[in-house]
Amino acid sequence: MKIMLVQPFAHLPGAYQVYTRCMSRILAESGVQGTLITFCGFSDDDTDIPINHYSVISSIGFWAKPLRLLLKFLNFVPPCRPLIYPLQTTLTFWLALRQGKKQEYDVVHLLNTSTVSFLFLAFAYIVKHRNLILTFHGLPREHLLKNWRKDFTKSLKAGDYYICFCILISKLSSSGLISSVKKFLYHHAIKKNHLAFVCHAQEEREAYAQCVFYDRVTYVPESRPKPALVSMQEARQHLKLPQDRWIFLCFGINSNNKNYEVIFQAVQDLPRNFQLLFTGKVLTENAKSNDPNQLTEEYRLVGNTTVVNRFITEGEKRYYFYAADALILSYYKGFSQQSGNLLDACQYGLPVIATGDEQIGEWVRSYNIGLTFIPEDSSSLRQAISAFMNLSDKERQGMGNHMSEFGASVRSWEQMSRGYLDLYQSLLEKNYV
Repeated sequence: MKIMLVQPFAHLPGAYQVYTRCMSRILAESGVQGTLITFCGFSDDDTDIPINHYSVISSIGFWAKPLRLLLKFLNFVPPCRPLIYPLQTTLTFWLALRQGKKQEYDVVHLLNTSTVSFLFLAFAYIVKHRNLILTFHGLPREHLLKNWRKDFTKSLKAGDYYICFCILISKLSSSGLISSVKKFLYHHAIKKNHLAFVCHAQEEREAYAQCVFYDRVTYVPESRPKPALVSMQEARQHLKLPQDRWIFLCFGINSNNKNYEVIFQAVQDLPRNFQLLFTGKVLTENAKSNDPNQLTEEYRLVGNTTVVNRFITEGEKRYYFYAADALILSYYKGFSQQSGNLLDACQYGLPVIATGDEQIGEWVRSYNIGLTFIPEDSSSLRQAISAFMNLSDKERQGMGNHMSEFGASVRSWEQMSRGYLDLYQSLLEKNYV
């Protein structure tokens, strides 16, 4: 079996890189011949990718420098920044098409795409006799339209032009004309190809119930491979963190879905025997409202906060999770997407203190893998943190054990691997119309 993975955003920090590396590892471990197509590789060392890897930047020779200059210009002009992702997606698709002409692949799997379904459907319309898969990350963009005028005005004032762009694109996509174009592309694409779509949460799958391709959406649980063990004492010593304080970890980029300020509000009145540990690249476009450095100064918690403002490699990640007592998952109300941080907590057996609504809260309570609090409620979070600190060592260890069991039963590496391989095989067994 020959599989092509297409990832335009492998160079972006966070879940993009982790998911891409996991998919590459699944192919390699299963003995599948895999090829990865990216826009410009990874932001860190990509020598650990166990399959063939080609990037747009390394494939276009002379044109690489002008393209980089164009991207710098688009990034320099804030209103033009939203154009970067569709451009990178289109060029990565172009390289995938070119590579597909050189070598026949059984399945082409698009791990991410900008403007979710439209570019994928256009890609599927162009090619023929292909098995194509697209992974969805999160809810349909139509959910942005619930209070779109209010959200657009708020994002515009905050200078968050990418969210403004997403709202406008979603509004345009919901129009009768664009919906008709997407249906046209879809119906012609399925006459020439086999199409499938993947979600990593059942709630996300149900959110696509009104989409024309809903019957082709498959749920595959996302997971992480087991890491090498490190003791808490060794991890803290390696990171130069205090051994005698409670350490509460907030991991990953400062996305707009996360609410960091409520964490600082919650711990203000607690005894100063704790350390907040924020790790992950602080994105400038989200920094105005969700920058842990600024919040540290504002709430005068410099001595109790550590901010590691950079991308954390997979090799480093284990030290941060093993050094922590708990992972804080603070999201805004209504967040119902897949949480990559929860998967990380499963991987390391780390209890969580998480927002209590939606699926994450249900899992935490049902599997006893931590404590929950009311989203955006600092008093509720303060109570949850205090309650966690008052648990016995045995109770906290029990939560960690339950987290590992939860990962093994609901989010196991074997389930993820088998889910994708079965999906690939099911497409190969179909005949073209």
